[in-house]
Amino acid sequence: MLVDMAGHVVLVVVVSLATALCYAGSYVIEQRKASEAPEETAMSLRLLWHLMADPVWWLAIFMDFGAFGLEIVALGLGAIVFV
Repeated sequence: MLVDMAGHVVLVVVVSLATALCYAGSYVIEQRKASEAPEETAMSLRLLWHLMADPVWWLAIFMDFGAFGLEIVALGLGAIVFV
């Protein structure tokens, strides 16, 4: 029983760490792609259009959604203390 509970806690921690890695990776990619955009697009909707044309930026957006899904799974598996 105790071994099964420990395995469950480890699963919750692993899913939570995967969530954090997905969020961190997506933020890094999004920031880098935004900083690479032409300066004339700063503080305008043109920046968004520029970013939407970049497939790597979309990868970061999908990583955000993946992290959100993993966070839901982690919260469903364990207490918020571990997540």
